[in-house]
Amino acid sequence: MLLHQLLKGKSIVLASQSPRRHQLLRELGLPFEVRVNGEANESYPSSLKAEQIPVY
Repeated sequence: MLLHQLLKGKSIVLASQSPRRHQLLRELGLPFEVRVNGEANESYPSSLKAEQIPVY
């Protein structure tokens, strides 16, 4: 399965101003949004298992 198919319906939020990370996502053709300085909400339900948190 292609990465684009796996990410369909999901949004990518990059909480970094790293030019290299921006470049990598652009080269992959993935749409993403940049949020820095605490703009990104990183809260998650306490019922999630550790491996589920990055996907949430």
